[in-house]
Amino acid sequence: LFLAGIIPGPQEPSLDSSNSYFTPIVDYFEKLWWSGIRYTKTWKHPFGRLVRTALIAVICDIPAARKIGGFSSCNHRRFCNICWCRKHLKRDQSLNCHGGDNRSGQGGGYDSEGDNRRLFNKSGIRWSPLYLLPYFDLSCMIIIDSMHNLFLGLLKEHFRRILGFCVKTKRDKAMSGAVNIDIPDDTHIPLEDKHIKSVKSIKRLLEQLLAERETQKESVVGKTLNVGSVVNMEEMQIVWKDLENIVKPSWLTSVPTRVGGSEGHGKLKADQWRTLGLTYMPISLIRLWAESTEAPERRALLELTMNLVTAIIIATSYETSQENSEAYTHYMIQYRSGLRKLFPDYHCHPNHHMALHIGEYLCMYGPVQGWWTFPFKRAIGMLERISTNYKAGEL
Repeated sequence: LFLAGIIPGPQEPSLDSSNSYFTPIVDYFEKLWWSGIRYTKTWKHPFGRLVRTALIAVICDIPAARKIGGFSSCNHRRFCNICWCRKHLKRDQSLNCHGGDNRSGQGGGYDSEGDNRRLFNKSGIRWSPLYLLPYFDLSCMIIIDSMHNLFLGLLKEHFRRILGFCVKTKRDKAMSGAVNIDIPDDTHIPLEDKHIKSVKSIKRLLEQLLAERETQKESVVGKTLNVGSVVNMEEMQIVWKDLENIVKPSWLTSVPTRVGGSEGHGKLKADQWRTLGLTYMPISLIRLWAESTEAPERRALLELTMNLVTAIIIATSYETSQENSEAYTHYMIQYRSGLRKLFPDYHCHPNHHMALHIGEYLCMYGPVQGWWTFPFKRAIGMLERISTNYKAGEL
């Protein structure tokens, strides 16, 4: 790992100044591509060798990728940096990750700032120094990081926000018992005067209101499941007990035994979400929901969860192939379809769409262990532990 430089803090650079940090690096790669470097002598080539160098991939999380590649943020209507999918497509259309051309070669670079702004508003693309590299295709060489997308994105969202694997607050408990009440349009009772002065009149009015209220029917809000209110406390306690009792190998990442509980265990790291979502939770949920006859939707929830788990296991395998790529995409689409069916009011995040493109990267770059950000996160942790005096240019 060669550390070329560190952008000075304490905050990340603004959108307008980001290109100033990337341009010198791109200039070097441009020279290495056109001119290359000639070594006068090597062990295998005693008469010298010309070496050309190319930048084949940019690996980072989504916010950094948008700045480096000149793409719009996830709030833009063109939120995907790979395809031209729009943010407000119908859900059936958003499951198609191959619609339209790739977003490559569409960068700005106009002399007029107004022209560049109009291009960005239309396409969600602005100028990036990477366009100076003649071979660099931003739509497929700026990689979707599987660590952030699958572990910190989909797994965390599924277990915490969708299934609700966390202790409910007072507001959540109050909303969980919501009902529909059929209230007629003419709810008011005509009054002769603006004010009721006699106790007898007040009593008669309250009796009328109570009689109307008793005739109104209550019904549970829909027959579909509520996002964040699926797992109850009894099921959580069973999972906690499993976390305490399961004997795991020493090399497996440890997770809090009361994850999602009231005790503050801090934020789980990506590797902890991977261990929890791919190892512990499937064991507990299969035991809880596989043979559930009292609540048929539990079986559907288990199938939904296992589609996600299966897709991630295939994506993070140490071997990959065209078949693995197609299998991953199949299970991810099954997960998205099941999510839409069980939780029709749930609005998917950009991470859900971006995950549909990971199958393409499995074919282009091989197993994810070669291009996820775990090594860089460890390097960042090492740098953060270095004692400094917080003065630029001095240690």
